[in-house]
Order: sequence, then C-alpha cells, then structure tokens
Amino acid sequence: MIRTPIHQAQSGQLLARSIPNPIDPSTTAVKRGTVLSARVIRALERMAVRSVWTVEEGVDALDDFAPSPINAPLRALVTTYAGAWHLLCENPEAPLPVEQFRIGLEEAVAELRFLPSFHCVLDHQRHPDFECGWHAARTAVLAVMMARAWHEAGRSRSGDDAAAVIPDETELALGAFLHDIGTALVPESVRMRPGFEATRQDAEECRKHTALGAAFLNEQVGRFAADLAMTHHRNFDGTGYPARHILSGSLLTRGAAMTLSERILSLANAFEVLHGRCGYLTIEALEELNAARSHHFDPDLLHILNRIVPAFDIGSPVNLSSGHLGIVRGFSPETPFQPAVQLVRDPTGASLPEKRRITLRLTDYANLRVRSIDGRRVEHLQPEKSGHGWEDM
Repeated sequence: MIRTPIHQAQSGQLLARSIPNPIDPSTTAVKRGTVLSARVIRALERMAVRSVWTVEEGVDALDDFAPSPINAPLRALVTTYAGAWHLLCENPEAPLPVEQFRIGLEEAVAELRFLPSFHCVLDHQRHPDFECGWHAARTAVLAVMMARAWHEAGRSRSGDDAAAVIPDETELALGAFLHDIGTALVPESVRMRPGFEATRQDAEECRKHTALGAAFLNEQVGRFAADLAMTHHRNFDGTGYPARHILSGSLLTRGAAMTLSERILSLANAFEVLHGRCGYLTIEALEELNAARSHHFDPDLLHILNRIVPAFDIGSPVNLSSGHLGIVRGFSPETPFQPAVQLVRDPTGASLPEKRRITLRLTDYANLRVRSIDGRRVEHLQPEKSGHGWEDM
C-alpha cells in the first residue's frame, strides 16, 4: 500500500486502511476496502483528513502497518483527557481523573515493546476537540521512548547527579501527558482566539499556562508533574519561559537547572508540536530541532531523537533524485536520512514490473537521494554522503 495525500487521491483507488471517525476515534468513518469516489474524497477533505492509505498494484502491505496495540489505551486516554480539559475550562477547580490516567498510561507504556515505530502512534484524522489529547498522548509516548533509549545508551538510572537520573516511566508519562493542562486555565477570550489574531498581550497570557498548570498539578498530582508543566517551554541554555527569576521564586526552589525528565519533555513537546500540530514532515521537524542543538535542546537527547524517530515514515512515497518514485521500506538508526527505498515507478511515471521493483539502500549510492515527499522538496535537508554512483548499479 502507499500513503496518498488527499489532494492527490483519485476515484477508483482502493482504501488500504480504515479511517477513524474524527468525532469518536474508537469507531470507523470509512472502512478498509472502500473504493474511493469523488464524493468520498470530498467527505474526507471536510473531515480534515490529510492523507489516506491506498492499494498500489504490486506493493504488498507491510507488517509495520498492523494496528499497534498501543493505540487502544491511547484512544481511551485521549477521550478522557478531552472531557477533563473541557470540564476544567468551565470549572478551574474540577478534579482530574488522575488514577484513570495513570492506569491507562501504564497499559500504554507496557505496549511500547510492540511499537515498530513512533509513527505508528495515531497522529491524524482528529476532531479539534481531541487535538489537545492526541498531542498529550504522543508527547508522553515519545518522552518514555527517549528515556528508555537514554538508559539503553548506557546512562545510569541513579547517581549523585539528580539532573541525570532516569525517572519512573509511568510518572514521566503522566507528567508529560498533563504538561499542557494549564491551557484550560488561561482566559477563554485568549484561548479561543485564532493564532493569527493573537496580540502580544494574548501571547503573554498564553505563556502563563505553564505556571497555572504547575500550580494546579502540584495540588492534584504532585511536585514531579508540576515541575514538568512549569519547564516544558524552557531551553537547554536557560532561555525560554518562565524566566529564570520567576522560576527561582516558584515551585522550583531548587533553581533553574533542568533535570533529565524536563529536558526530555522539552524536546518531545517541541517535536510533536512541529510534526503533529504544525504539519512539518518528520525530516523538516528534525532539521528544525537540530538547528537549535546546544541552544534550545540537550545535544545528547537530540542524538537519541534522531535514532528513534525515522526521518522518513516507513511506507511513504518519495521521489528520488534519479526520477524514480519509491516507497520507504526501512531505515538504519545510524543513517536516518538515507532510508531503504523500493522502486515502484520509473522516471517517466510508468509502473515498474514486479521483477524490477527492487529495494535500494541509499547509503550505497553517493548521488541517489530523496528529492521530495508529497511534492515538498527535502533534498537540501539531507547531509552529504559518499559511496558508489547510482549509474554503477
């Protein structure tokens, strides 16, 4: 199957994966096997569906695309989060279902070992009422994945340096899941205003969500979650917000030094905002974050992020510098910008016969690169490389 941007979908294509109902993600809006028509495509556009999986002749489905078990508990968490968030908007003293969140996150964390890729966590076809919940859920999953990778890379779970201690996974997931809860506590007039209409005063009011969320979580959840809410917009070099002098007089009496869990959340949140909310391609989001290395983010954690989040989504159609259309079939953590690609169309656009649909490792060819994804050029984002030429194949 192949991921097709909705604006490029054509009548007659066969839907390879079901599309969740945007209002109730636990149900299906369009079933797998549906033949797309102009009417169905228009309906999907109205649902804000950005892309669909369609059957491509001669291209088999990958095991990676089997529904990930982690999405079942996440759906339930997102629905509960959305309800709690809206209730909090109406009543700032409303209690959070903390234990329900904790149990759901424990189940989700337990399923992480079956997660082929972070991109298998649902990230689209969402109703606006659920967007805040999916952002929270994906940020929590990514934060735990980064903490595990930190440990697997040889970092210690304990030690004299409190800033380098690996946090409890469930508590990290809970704190990351609730990091933006303070957005429900900012004035409604600011919260509901479109971003392009926001004034500088609105921005200052919105920035208070960190302190508002921290104070709220300190009462209802605990100090660890409160600290994460307070610092998730802080930077590795001490910039960001809240300002250092505000931090020193707040819950964070230990000062402005960021712990490992806070550095993890800062990076996980930034990636998810770019990729999940702003619509950046993965490679574009990684490029943006890596450009801020050592300033906004911990360089060691950026290295880990580059390893665990594929720069190219497996299954994505990509245009190569040779003119061929290919499907990303895999990647190596050591060379995340040079995936393995199966050729499916030649430079003229003609479909390749089965015997010529070979899979190439781009690391083996010096002048073969991914030129564009969904019509967006990304060639300039990839590092220079060495190897024998495409013509030598």
